Amino acid sequence: MVLRARSTDRIYHLHRLIAAGGMGEVYEASAPDISRTVAVKRMMEQNATDENLLPLFLREMLVASTLEHHNIVEVIDVGKAKNELFLVMELVAGPTLAEILEAYKSRSARLPLNVACGLAMQIAQGLAHAHERCQPDGTPLGIVHRDVAPENVLIGHDGVPKLVDFGLAKLNGQDLTQPGIIRGRPRSLAPEQARGDPTDARADIFALGATLFEMVSGECLYPQETIATLLYRVASGDYEPIGLRIPNADPGLIAIIEKALSPNVSARHRSARQFERALGSFRATRELRLTTQAIAEVVHQTWPTIVERRHEVMQHNEGELYGQTIVLPADELKLLARAPSLQGTLQKRRRATTSNGRPHSLNAPLTRAARSRPRFEEAQFPQRSPSSIPSRALFGCRWNPADRLYTTVITLTATLFLGLLWFISRTY
Repeated sequence: MVLRARSTDRIYHLHRLIAAGGMGEVYEASAPDISRTVAVKRMMEQNATDENLLPLFLREMLVASTLEHHNIVEVIDVGKAKNELFLVMELVAGPTLAEILEAYKSRSARLPLNVACGLAMQIAQGLAHAHERCQPDGTPLGIVHRDVAPENVLIGHDGVPKLVDFGLAKLNGQDLTQPGIIRGRPRSLAPEQARGDPTDARADIFALGATLFEMVSGECLYPQETIATLLYRVASGDYEPIGLRIPNADPGLIAIIEKALSPNVSARHRSARQFERALGSFRATRELRLTTQAIAEVVHQTWPTIVERRHEVMQHNEGELYGQTIVLPADELKLLARAPSLQGTLQKRRRATTSNGRPHSLNAPLTRAARSRPRFEEAQFPQRSPSSIPSRALFGCRWNPADRLYTTVITLTATLFLGLLWFISRTY
């Protein structure tokens, strides 16, 4: 679903509290004009009262809602009510990856290797989709999650992992973080991010490597550190060698994790797509097959423990907004849709065409064929200028080199065939 400007206000009825944390509270909710149950995230009150934050928050949410991928949580609606910001998302009925890892840890067990590698690959696919999003002229949107961690990976009972909180990510140098504030969890933070240096998609690669390490080892990358020591070590990338932490792991897997966790940005995988391919090759050579049913079985096995722990934490906290109703006005989304600064970013949906050549509606979802089209090879860093790379109008994506080679071969073959026919006709 693409977030669209509404002509009327939308009413949400808030039910039970699902989760609570530093960024706010998440409620299960329903709306009369939406056929499914959704999750409504209430942002922190001190942020919601900042009038300068609302336009940027809405802009980030609108762009985040264009991310249509089965490994990314869908953004449905956004707005401000009662002087607070609310984000409406797809409800994923299941635990977070952090809760699953904690359940395994409580039993002194580790996540099966095939499940760990399979989950990391699917997270990489979601990241690659976001990192590769482009404007119509081929200019990357520059989306960087900056908080890839087990807490932000939701796994449904169907066994499909989904990344959440993409709407709070960095977008072309703009973010919701105020100067001097480091965004992200320290245990999976890239060194350049901890230092406050400019970040790109490779910061997410580091965080994904830290998440994979945690799944394989059952431990955090920086365990049992005081906050002062932790920040110093994170900023310098000073962690104990991976090979010593998991000596019994496969050397091929250790090499992949070490490359992703390199303190030197240029030594990491160049993109999430490259990370995915490296992990896919490792799985293929080791025959680590995985199905969604296998992941669903892991969720099923750990779910009773997770539910019990959630009940212990939430039993005395129903949430301030439990049973209440909020109204998200249409005016904010209508004004946002007309904002000149968004035209270049969002017009690609209007100018896009389907596989049969007909115009693609702004509000229509991408077809399965369109979502599966090959994209441009993983981004090179530093980015090349758009003018130096052939581009196409379809969803603002660049030509894959394989497409150009295929077109060239077909053209040459057709030319030779026509020439042969002409020669035969002249000879006989």
